[in-house]
Amino acid sequence: MLDALLLAARLLAPLGLCAGPDAAPAPAADTYRVELTNDPLSRAPATTFKCSQKIFAYLHLPKPEAGKHTLGARWYRPDGQLQEDTKVAVNEPPPGSDTMYLWLKLAAPEEADTVDIFFGAGDSEDFDGRWRVDFFWDDRKVQTAGFQVSCS
Repeated sequence: MLDALLLAARLLAPLGLCAGPDAAPAPAADTYRVELTNDPLSRAPATTFKCSQKIFAYLHLPKPEAGKHTLGARWYRPDGQLQEDTKVAVNEPPPGSDTMYLWLKLAAPEEADTVDIFFGAGDSEDFDGRWRVDFFWDDRKVQTAGFQVSCS
């Protein structure tokens, strides 16, 4: 009986179907994941950003992709208004890549005279709150992520 359980555990473990009590479930093979950060070097995860920070959004693909593709993101403010619609052509040489990224910069506080250009007549309060970004791979929506922005 014990041999049968060990065999079943060995067969099911690679599928993420057999794990210890503290183990996180393995992502599905066709899952797109999003990672948000303000530091592209350490890529430390973040969910809250200041208006002055760049928000780097990494899209992890289910498998490496080579060739011509389109990566897109639609960034929505807390009031539901579309802030930015980003679309870039990607041409990855073989063997391809399984991670792509885009970024959004809301303002540059060190350039105080130009903040109104970014915010439009000083409406930085429109940026405070919960944001949403929708990701597109080859014009197909594949993932959504939320994050907080604080301008105060």
